[in-house]
Amino acid sequence: MVYTLSRSKQESIRSLLKKGLSYSESMKRVPGVSRSTLSKYKDLYTPERTRGHAGRKTTISSTTKNYLKRELVNGSLKTAKGVWSYLNSIGHKIGYFDGCKYFWKRPSDKLQPHHLDLTVKGGAGSVLLWGCMTWDGPGYGCAIENGTMKASDYVHILSTTLMDSLKYYGYELKAIYFQQDNDPKHTSKLARAWFKKNGFKEEHTFSWPAQSPDLNPIEHL
Repeated sequence: MVYTLSRSKQESIRSLLKKGLSYSESMKRVPGVSRSTLSKYKDLYTPERTRGHAGRKTTISSTTKNYLKRELVNGSLKTAKGVWSYLNSIGHKIGYFDGCKYFWKRPSDKLQPHHLDLTVKGGAGSVLLWGCMTWDGPGYGCAIENGTMKASDYVHILSTTLMDSLKYYGYELKAIYFQQDNDPKHTSKLARAWFKKNGFKEEHTFSWPAQSPDLNPIEHL
């Protein structure tokens, strides 16, 4: 036998739910009504309400989860830091944000140490793409397939991707002002010899601090 609430109880429930009272408070004011019953009537009387959604989806696969369980049981991964390091090594960012960061300062204020987020060269990740940009627009890009680049690889990119970009825009080498950061490959003897051999003026080839907050658009290329 299906139990049906009286019309007066239904109206009371409707009034309480419309006012936004909690289930606990509503149950006190309408005795004999369960939480599940209130939930059903809430769906009936307030269909327009904002509903809760599931939490953020997991970033690791079931295979990775099973592997972590085995390693924790076997003792290979003994701490949360060990799990964090492993997940980051396979490309999962856990518990931190590596995008842009901002700070407030008055236009007349000088940069202070706490305005800078210092990093260690080669401390996390690797260069996957080389790109360049000009006054007239972006140049060609080059993928770094193995995730690392040596001085000889950089010179090869200069000989192909950079030169193709300059040719595309019709630039003369002697009129080029070429700017790069202080990466050791960029300032190597091999790279300096290449610039000299290919007609780049030494005074037109200069470096820019890699973490400078004043002007570092190449990071967003």
